[in-house]
Amino acid sequence: MLSEKLALLQAIFVSISMILPIISQGATLEISKEEYVYQMELTQNVSVETFVISHVAKQKASLEEGPFFERSSASSFARFTKPIIVYFQIDNPVISSLEFQKIRSGLLTQNISRKTPLVVTGYTCQKGPARFNEWLSIERAKAVGAVLRKEGYTVARVEGRGAANLVSKNYYPINRRVEITALDQ
Repeated sequence: MLSEKLALLQAIFVSISMILPIISQGATLEISKEEYVYQMELTQNVSVETFVISHVAKQKASLEEGPFFERSSASSFARFTKPIIVYFQIDNPVISSLEFQKIRSGLLTQNISRKTPLVVTGYTCQKGPARFNEWLSIERAKAVGAVLRKEGYTVARVEGRGAANLVSKNYYPINRRVEITALDQ
């Protein structure tokens, strides 16, 4: 516990020492609290709240328009660098709050436009009857599709593939997933 507090204090000290030169130049800064989801493949995702220090004027001006949000004229849709993967508990189509945050984080991190047509594909592990797995994979995909639509994203297709395309034959939990990709990928 003490080592965690010392590490936190050290991180705060380093962060503050990095922005002192900016403050001395008279910049207006804003400190806001945001949730950040650490994503680690094949391990547990850890979600923590963190503080973000940013330029107030520049950030607020760029929210509506500006070079930060402009896309190249070659393509009006952002490209996924990798699929966004949402994991589920066994025999369950309900999205956990952690996985919900992972969806948001993945879309924002990859700068995916709400106009990008998305494909939502559900999968299951190989446990259970094939017919049930087909149904469950579709229900999982529908749940993720509903979240995306509620957030204002364009869902072009929702599909379930049951126990097809297993990521691992030995470690079942990573097969219980939904993958979000762009339509043309």
